[in-house]
Amino acid sequence: MKIYRPIATNKITQRFGENKACIRIYPPIKIIYKTGLLCPTGYTDFYSKSGLIGHNGYDFKAWRGEPVYFPVVGDFGRVDGWTAMNEVDSNGGRGVNVFSPQSGLGEFKKFRFWHLKSSAVDDDQQIKTGQLLGYADSTGASSSDHVHCDMKIVDSEKNSLNTENGYFGAVDFTPDFENRFILDVLGIRPPEFGFWQRLQNYLAMLK
Repeated sequence: MKIYRPIATNKITQRFGENKACIRIYPPIKIIYKTGLLCPTGYTDFYSKSGLIGHNGYDFKAWRGEPVYFPVVGDFGRVDGWTAMNEVDSNGGRGVNVFSPQSGLGEFKKFRFWHLKSSAVDDDQQIKTGQLLGYADSTGASSSDHVHCDMKIVDSEKNSLNTENGYFGAVDFTPDFENRFILDVLGIRPPEFGFWQRLQNYLAMLK
């Protein structure tokens, strides 16, 4: 299995295990990035507050509405039998979960793409490598427009396994990750890609 970047904008703002986020102590919820080692006055460490050791995935800087594509390549250059499930959390965060077929151990891989503006897939829809999943935003507990991607191993009831690992069961997929845009890997030019999209990608990388 190989995992690539789900969006065209090439700026990773946080990797697995890093600890850059702060959350406002008093409502309403606001997330910001640390400018140094400590959170500013009025904020506290987001991950320790959430019961995490650190960040449990990858954050990819995006522009609002940027298309998000399924970036996983399986054996023989394809994925078969993967399905989608949409999700909205209590903070208004939107995302798409993509589940692998069941392994010989009775487990599934689950990839989560979070903070989306909207989804482009239906529940239980079959998903292929490079398929459009949705559009980036900053919904839920988020600091700015970006796509959060994490991977978990789940059981047949879609419950995360190994939830006591300090990352709520998320697995570091860095050994399988290559920072290339999935559509570039596949040699596909998205139909909507033009001057406006290239300009937005460039501006997002400067932020």
